Amino acid sequence: SYEQDFTFIVNNEEYKTSRIISDLLSPYISQIHQTDPTMNTFTMNTKYRGDFQHILNLVTFTIRTIPTTEINFFSEVIEKLGNQIINFINLETENLTNENVISILKTHEQFFTLYSTQISTEIEYVSSHFYELCDRFFKELKTLSISTIEKVVSNASLKLDIEDQLLKFANDLYQDSTNSNRREYSIVYEHVLFDNVDQENLVNLLIILIRTT
Repeated sequence: SYEQDFTFIVNNEEYKTSRIISDLLSPYISQIHQTDPTMNTFTMNTKYRGDFQHILNLVTFTIRTIPTTEINFFSEVIEKLGNQIINFINLETENLTNENVISILKTHEQFFTLYSTQISTEIEYVSSHFYELCDRFFKELKTLSISTIEKVVSNASLKLDIEDQLLKFANDLYQDSTNSNRREYSIVYEHVLFDNVDQENLVNLLIILIRTT
């Protein structure tokens, strides 16, 4: 029964709703309304395509099914709205394996808020199989975001063949990084137990640090 006095413009398409619903869906909009009550439009352009009406339907506070083809669109919109309350339950959860876990995690980390539960499970898997993944999927591991990598190497489930394995991984990340983000990637070294590292590898680390400073 509320007046349709707010418009979402999503990929040049207009979706009418009420101001109270816009505030419920987006903390960003609610915050703007506190200083500018006259604001009545919110524009979004997304990489993925889908029907924004599915988002508006969430205000009925009932479980809704999202078409598989629109999951990425849904995830992207929720991030743009700044909504951290909407939960996504994947009814077709794929069994994690060494072969697929990195690609699944890379997809989910783009939309951390929506996939936070799945990401925690995936990080736990990567950490507990790190010694195997380092041997077979070393390059793929390095493509994860640094925030995800740190969660993996700091996880209590981290398993290594030897400590040098983690040091080699940290060295590769550090050398591949640019001057602008090298400090960011150096955080992985904080999780290396240097007392358990081979002397030769410690020397190699010193050489790397000298060359990159």
